[in-house]
Amino acid sequence: MQDTDLSFEYSEVQAVIKGDILSIKNPAGGFIKADNIGEIILDENKFSGAACKIMCAERAV
Repeated sequence: MQDTDLSFEYSEVQAVIKGDILSIKNPAGGFIKADNIGEIILDENKFSGAACKIMCAERAV
């Protein structure tokens, strides 16, 4: 996912990424785990009740 930004917007996802993600925006649900996540964007356009667990290799967000 080299140079990926604004990934997983409005998606139900179950992802384990070996590498870095520049940014994640408004995921709808599931989980995302990556070696490094630069930015997590949760704005007023996210789905109501969205619940996605986001984890970096060293810490949970």
